[in-house]
Amino acid sequence: MTLISLKRQVATAVLAVLLVGTAGSARADAGGQPNPPVSSVPAQTVPGPAASEESLLGQSDYAQREAQVPQIADFKGGSVGVYIGGSTLAVVLLVVLLVILI
Repeated sequence: MTLISLKRQVATAVLAVLLVGTAGSARADAGGQPNPPVSSVPAQTVPGPAASEESLLGQSDYAQREAQVPQIADFKGGSVGVYIGGSTLAVVLLVVLLVILI
């Protein structure tokens, strides 16, 4: 067994585990009884926090600043953001792993 064939076998095993393992974890449990309700007592609504004096002052300050500078309404952001999610990162790492091992 040469080093190249060993690398190929390891890469194949890693791919198989990644691809088969994710499909197996996505399966739902079809059998069994549905869970009983936790309680038959109706839920009580809890009132949210009242608007504080500080938040009302902050809103009025913001309205005053907005009235002083009317050009703010025409503002357009100047930068473009690039966001890389976890799935993209996983795929890129998998491709790099394959390139290195094969």
